[in-house]
Amino acid sequence: MTHLRRLHRGHCVSYPFHEERIMDRRGGDRREAPHTPAHAAGSGGPRPPQPSPRTEGGREPRACAMDDFGRLPPDDYQLAGQAHHRLRRAHQRASSIFIDLIGDSMLTPTQWSALATLHAEGPLSQNQLGRLTYMDPATTQGVILRLVERNLVERQPDPQDRRRTSVRLTRIGQALVVDLTANAAAAHERTLAPLTEEERVQFMTLLARLM
Repeated sequence: MTHLRRLHRGHCVSYPFHEERIMDRRGGDRREAPHTPAHAAGSGGPRPPQPSPRTEGGREPRACAMDDFGRLPPDDYQLAGQAHHRLRRAHQRASSIFIDLIGDSMLTPTQWSALATLHAEGPLSQNQLGRLTYMDPATTQGVILRLVERNLVERQPDPQDRRRTSVRLTRIGQALVVDLTANAAAAHERTLAPLTEEERVQFMTLLARLM
């Protein structure tokens, strides 16, 4: 006996049905589903009463909430308790605080990370800058283009490899980083303000382990 999974009023239900073993012309056997009753084929005959679907043990079937791969989520799944959801919300809060306090309405957190890294490391290739700031190549290129438009960074051939382009701060970019570093530090403090000093150390340590 085989069980078929059907959708019954929003529930996944297993229905048993008996397969018929018949002989084909080559002498082998194959299985096919039983003949469809006349009432199901639109004959207009009376429809027999349908039993209420039950799972094994007499319990009501659980509602189908499958993902794109046909998997049922755990019974205790709650989005609000997921790490990726909480980290995203924390990132939104930190970014909002940074934008409020940095003192340059045109500067994004991603652009600031590039400026601060170039200020600390000196001239870098685009690939090096992307690795140090954890940005993919497309994002790195877009950030550099916007900073070039504001004359905060400049590109020139790498003296060690003419095939590569080196990126460095302009004088305007250097002055901007110096002026805004205190604001960036204030944004960090505001973000961690709800935590005690001990919790801050623990929080930053745990974040480093997840990176």
